[in-house]
Amino acid sequence: MEARRSVDRPEPAGGGPGAEALLASFDTDQARTLGFYLLADLALGLVRAQTGQSLDDLVRELTLLVATTPPPPPG
Repeated sequence: MEARRSVDRPEPAGGGPGAEALLASFDTDQARTLGFYLLADLALGLVRAQTGQSLDDLVRELTLLVATTPPPPPG
């Protein structure tokens, strides 16, 4: 039986600062938006390949996770 990992239990990957630096390197808002879309699509594809979940299920879980995550403290 294949182990399935759920989106609602993420492990720190340490890629946040690198992804932010990559997106900040784009010149225009349009380029940043496309870059963010491509990174998000890649991440969802990797999680989907690892877990075997459908894209709809992953997006649903991610949406619920974002909706219930409190904002970071001011800072």
